[in-house]
Amino acid sequence: MSSELDLIFVQVNDKELDNFFLLLESIGIFGIDSDMVLIIKTTDEIKSIIEKSQLFHPRRIKFIVNNEDIQRPADLTRYLNRVESFATKKYKFLYLKNVIVKENLKHIFDKIAPDDKNMFVSPAAAAAGAKIILFTNSYTEDSGAGAPAAVTIDAQLIENTFIFASTKEVLSGMIDKKINDIVEKTKKYIQDKLLPLIENIGEDLEGNIFSYNSSYNSCSFTDDFSDKRKNICYAVLNKLLCKNVAEIGFNSGFSTLLMLISNNNIQMTCFDLIYHKYTAPCFAAISADFPGRLVLIGGDSKKTFTGFIDQISENDVFDVIHVDGSHRYMEVVYDIANSIKLAVKKNNHGSHIIIDDYDSPHINDVWNSYKEDGRCIVEKSRVYLHETRFQDIGFIRGGAVAVDDIVIKL
Repeated sequence: MSSELDLIFVQVNDKELDNFFLLLESIGIFGIDSDMVLIIKTTDEIKSIIEKSQLFHPRRIKFIVNNEDIQRPADLTRYLNRVESFATKKYKFLYLKNVIVKENLKHIFDKIAPDDKNMFVSPAAAAAGAKIILFTNSYTEDSGAGAPAAVTIDAQLIENTFIFASTKEVLSGMIDKKINDIVEKTKKYIQDKLLPLIENIGEDLEGNIFSYNSSYNSCSFTDDFSDKRKNICYAVLNKLLCKNVAEIGFNSGFSTLLMLISNNNIQMTCFDLIYHKYTAPCFAAISADFPGRLVLIGGDSKKTFTGFIDQISENDVFDVIHVDGSHRYMEVVYDIANSIKLAVKKNNHGSHIIIDDYDSPHINDVWNSYKEDGRCIVEKSRVYLHETRFQDIGFIRGGAVAVDDIVIKL
């Protein structure tokens, strides 16, 4: 951890659990910045429920159980000053309750200096039965002369950043709008940068997440894959949950591009035969605009993806794995089995595995055979928002089964 931290603090009891999950998702999609950490104070029972949720990831979320007497802001600073990973550091706290976040919380944290001894509050939130309180670990709640002041946070900033109506419908509408905006932005990039490049190369374009097989000079987007696009976008959208993505089948990079635009924190590792003449130029164009965020490994994925899994450490985990490679039976078996092997690594909290072209009978059969054989439990993924015959998405938790127990079923 850095010497200066922005900490989001939330208290949760059993009656507040539904609202908490709405807040948690809104923070991950709209509010989180690269250095923020979420601290949750709750009971052991609710801690277990949160940890089992697909909205939890240990990378950015820490717990304080209720046997710690933390009732006031100053109690929290005293507690964290005793925790080794936080002691001697400067940090700002943002205490939230019964709100949905709709903008980056960095704008709120920037309103207070690291050594500020005052507490910043939102009267509008309090009037709505919510809490928005901002303070630092310099805050002491001293009384008498020179006591800390309660400073009102700018009302317009609060209105721009939060919604007090914590409902699933409100959050779903916000997410749908964000996804639609991302899809349109991706389409424009493809039209402006990638399609002219492919046309110049003169090779017909293989089907992808935006179009069917098409001539190099007459590609048109289809709405048939709209649900696939939205699901893929949603799978990587949450910055609390998604950091590393593996993709089998880069082709022209359209789905890669969609994910990179969806989340500016993710790193992508892609595997492709590099059979098409346009693949390497498309990768170079995208890589230039998203420097340091993607790697393309060329060759037969039976060898390259298998070798990659064998070489990486137990700490190298992938939050999303997109399987969109060859449709030949043997390659399908290897790609799906190896994706499951990557997901079940013992240090992995869990991976969403996206199976593309699920309408192809042998892809359907291979994926379902692994789902049904009992070696590992494939949960329905929470990111499978829109069910479509072209795609299936499962969530597999790490450590539930040994990697060597996942066999190649030829």
